[in-house]
Amino acid sequence: NKFLARTIFKNAFQIVAVSDEIEKKIREIYGYKSVLTIYNMLEFEKIDKAAMQEAPFHFSYILAAGRMTLDNNKQFDKLIEMYASSSLPQKNIRLVFLGDGPQKSYLKQLSEQKELQHLSLFEGFQENPFVYMKHALFTTLTSVNEGLPNILTESLACGTAVISFDCKSGPSEIIINRENGLLIEDQNFDAFLNGMDELVNDANLLNYLKSN
Repeated sequence: NKFLARTIFKNAFQIVAVSDEIEKKIREIYGYKSVLTIYNMLEFEKIDKAAMQEAPFHFSYILAAGRMTLDNNKQFDKLIEMYASSSLPQKNIRLVFLGDGPQKSYLKQLSEQKELQHLSLFEGFQENPFVYMKHALFTTLTSVNEGLPNILTESLACGTAVISFDCKSGPSEIIINRENGLLIEDQNFDAFLNGMDELVNDANLLNYLKSN
């Protein structure tokens, strides 16, 4: 409730947002003045150490991670459909999911319907996701919305390129398009599919993104 929110928080010393886009929205909707952005921190030494563990697989794969909830905010089903229509299965590049939730069984069934059960791996929750990020060809983000997606910042910290929708909010504050990843027009699934194909078919581009 806007009235209650304005009444309760108008005298707060500071209100902290996790992205510039959220800070802007808070200011516009509630009229707060004392708002600032503090990005989620990254423990680089911890990430580097964890990422140096033995590779989880000895095949090429792309990565997706997050809660598999029934609201389908992550749109993992759309990712499976794009993957099925891309050139990746023909190249034996697999799709690896990290995460759990009530949608997981449906996603497995969808993979089977697409005859991708041998190419789609559901690894569940992992204490060390960084080693998976480190060895992925690239990390994907297909969400409807985010706050500041850690999967993008953590993948980049592992030296892995990313491809993401330009959803609200966060990706545009993390990705420099065609410098450290691909920032795709929000919810343009054809463009996202083409971006995945481009990354696996253009080694020079992929290596350039990884280097940044």
